[in-house]
Amino acid sequence: MTGITLTPSTGASVSLTLNPAPTVELMRLQSESALIGSFTAVPAGTYTNVVVALANPKITFLNNTGGTVSGCLSGAVCTTSPAAAGSATISSAPFPLTLSASGKQGLSVLFNLSNAVSITGGNISVNLSNATPSTSVLSAITLPRTGSVLASGQLDLIEDFTGVVTAISGSAVTVKSATRGTLLVNSTTTTNFDQNPDPSNPTCTTLAFSCVALNQVATIDAVLNSDGTSSLQEFEPLLTAPADLVEGTVASINSSNLTQFEIVTSERVQAAPGSLIGGLNVGDLLVVNIPSPNPFVVDKKGLAIPPASLAFIQGQTNTTSLRLGQTVAVHLTSFTPASGATPASANADALILRWSRLTATAGTPSPSLFNVTSLPAYFNLAAATAVEAQLFTGTPGTDGVSNLDGISDGTGLTAGAPVAIRALFIENGTNSATPAFFAAKVRKP
Repeated sequence: MTGITLTPSTGASVSLTLNPAPTVELMRLQSESALIGSFTAVPAGTYTNVVVALANPKITFLNNTGGTVSGCLSGAVCTTSPAAAGSATISSAPFPLTLSASGKQGLSVLFNLSNAVSITGGNISVNLSNATPSTSVLSAITLPRTGSVLASGQLDLIEDFTGVVTAISGSAVTVKSATRGTLLVNSTTTTNFDQNPDPSNPTCTTLAFSCVALNQVATIDAVLNSDGTSSLQEFEPLLTAPADLVEGTVASINSSNLTQFEIVTSERVQAAPGSLIGGLNVGDLLVVNIPSPNPFVVDKKGLAIPPASLAFIQGQTNTTSLRLGQTVAVHLTSFTPASGATPASANADALILRWSRLTATAGTPSPSLFNVTSLPAYFNLAAATAVEAQLFTGTPGTDGVSNLDGISDGTGLTAGAPVAIRALFIENGTNSATPAFFAAKVRKP
């Protein structure tokens, strides 16, 4: 995303201060929001549209079409970068938008992937414009969303923001992501502090602001407030020392080598002295080798995952416990850049199970348990396979409770309609675990 501009009915356009020009990872946006930036000052008046400039799309995909697509053989996972750039003008509701001199307004930009990507003549093409209403790629809504359970004065949640703690000032913390910019958050009396994922090496025993330390690799949830500030909802250290950490979706598992698998990179933390992964980007394939790892751990984020479920992966040391579609973070000890058609590879000594993001079809709704079917093809499960998901109920914003968007509880889902979740995917060897998804976020699109 290279620029956002508000167009007034009269006068000069107003540009957004980006956070900085971010790489927008669309898988993440199925279940949650990304903070793009803020307008520091907007003159009062009526604005007719917002113009969003996009460039350099990159698509990593599983080719399950049965034919060759953009040079990618059937059954393979490949990356393509179609030549495309454009500016999409959003002029439909909530525009025209009238802003007062002292008012503040939150806007959410929605991306329609099905209108953006198509296959023509065996090649993937990308449209980044809003040429016609029926093919619009971008739309907008005002915040908070309809059906939000956020408190008054809160606009949205910025969740699972992973990076390095670069500054601490009083109760304020700055976390810098290599891909998503920088987030300044203010701790409050209701902030939740979680233990780090490794139970054998606890680093946040006080569960208080004293857990926060410079140069930590941490993940945070924040509340975007209507005054433009962000409040810290949850803080969790992942690693205490500067490190190279890469997160991604498990795309293939080497059946003949129990120490090798491949991920599609979705996040990276580039913090180790002399880091070598600066050339590794979101969407890149990475072959991960774990010749002698520490026991695997699970990032529970305060959720009460049953011990029997945790045992499917926590404490394990080879790929027999991994499943396609899981999201893992790996601590790298060495790195070899990609060369031609050969993807990048790395050795890792630690693996953390983290959060899969997906959209599926909801089954019969209930307050805390529901089934989903029609999972994305990269999970390698038949479309009719029903997988049970656990929703953790309680007061919104408190520790161990699933965040909700568009519903007040699980009964707000609609059977047969889409549901987006961010969840730990913990499955057994026969794909029969109940539940297998443990949701930290549930969104009704």
